[in-house]
Amino acid sequence: MDDYAHVPKISDQKAVELYEHVARLSSGANTPYMVDLAFLKDKAAFNMFIQLYFEHFHPSLPLLHKVTFCPLEMPWILNLAVATIGSHYSRLSSSYRYTTLLGDCLRLAVSELIDHDINVSIGIPFAQAILLSQVDTAYSGQRNLVLKAQFYRSFAVTICRGIAAGLRRREPPCKQTESRHETYHQWLQRELEKRIVYCGWLLDCQYSLHNDIPFIMTLDDIDLELPCNEETWDKPVNTEKMEEVLTQPVHLRDILAADARTERMYHMTSILLYLPFKRLCMSSGWMATETSTKSAQMELSTWLSRDGGQNARVAVRHAAILFALIRTHSTNTYHEAQSLLLSTLTIWVFATLQQHAEYGEHNNDAKSSIHLDRPMSLTDEEDWISGNAPFVPRIAGVGCIGGPLGARRLLIEACDILHRHECWGVNRRVVVVLEQLLVCGNALSSQ
Repeated sequence: MDDYAHVPKISDQKAVELYEHVARLSSGANTPYMVDLAFLKDKAAFNMFIQLYFEHFHPSLPLLHKVTFCPLEMPWILNLAVATIGSHYSRLSSSYRYTTLLGDCLRLAVSELIDHDINVSIGIPFAQAILLSQVDTAYSGQRNLVLKAQFYRSFAVTICRGIAAGLRRREPPCKQTESRHETYHQWLQRELEKRIVYCGWLLDCQYSLHNDIPFIMTLDDIDLELPCNEETWDKPVNTEKMEEVLTQPVHLRDILAADARTERMYHMTSILLYLPFKRLCMSSGWMATETSTKSAQMELSTWLSRDGGQNARVAVRHAAILFALIRTHSTNTYHEAQSLLLSTLTIWVFATLQQHAEYGEHNNDAKSSIHLDRPMSLTDEEDWISGNAPFVPRIAGVGCIGGPLGARRLLIEACDILHRHECWGVNRRVVVVLEQLLVCGNALSSQ
């Protein structure tokens, strides 16, 4: 079993405690999982899931403080939430069943605490657990759970707003505090709260973008100093570093576009400025009727030719770069499949709905190729966007993206990428959609 030793191991007593809570919830909900829950008594398996969380998930959403995280001291619901997310990365043959089971139990636990112990719900561990449950639910790949994620989203936003209001009322810890231990404790508590607020905002933004629905949280909700950088967060803080953190806070508005790690989000949001995600999905037939699919395709065909197709070519340029980033540097994060779906459908629409006689497989010899997923000169980019130059658009792993053959190669490559990374249920769901497009020309049968 994988044991990365990121955090202390769980004890037999703590594993039994969690098992008893989960067993009680499962029996009360009349679920058929009781015989399968015995594996939770095996602290080695449970510890593996917790370690997998910090190995694979924590870098993409550093919500918890790895340095001080100790399963022996954490509430059972947070241990359950961490194990649920970590189980997505397990290589056990039965990992998908365990992931489904743990996710169901986590949702039951969250609902019970909301209904019967509201005081717990305003604490840091529960807030962390509900955000992790939101990730598990929203990216499960199951339509009923994606809809259920709306409930967790609203409750998570309410908690985040309450925590943010409390942060504004309290002064940040001061480096002149007599006790360094007290200063560190105050800093850590404030940092954990800030990360809950910012992670809640990030998840709200991602859910909105991926489902083409309005945002709930705004920049006004997170008008706070930013959490510290990850190098500081993942290491014990010495005195000198603590003084720097306390005296030099940064705010989101100051650096919103300055972080190189936002490159994927930049290309994703750039596409969405031109193409609503829901309209793209409808044009493919996913979660749509035959009538609405045809309507979406007609609308997109008109859009492709508007302004000489310049906006379409800008969107395709962003989609090609995003596609290449995921293809060559997969992060295996919970939202990566949605980004790949967006980039793939954008290019697919361009390949299938626009007239591409000039990109025909037998008509490319006299044309210059332009690799849309690579850096290019400003002149070439302007010529591509304007449509003045007879370029043949290409993407690594796909080749020419024009016409039906280009669309077919694109879908095959996208499916191959997703098959290599199937940790999250949403990845498997997107594969089904793309394979239906490949075989049938639409995804109407993948509802």
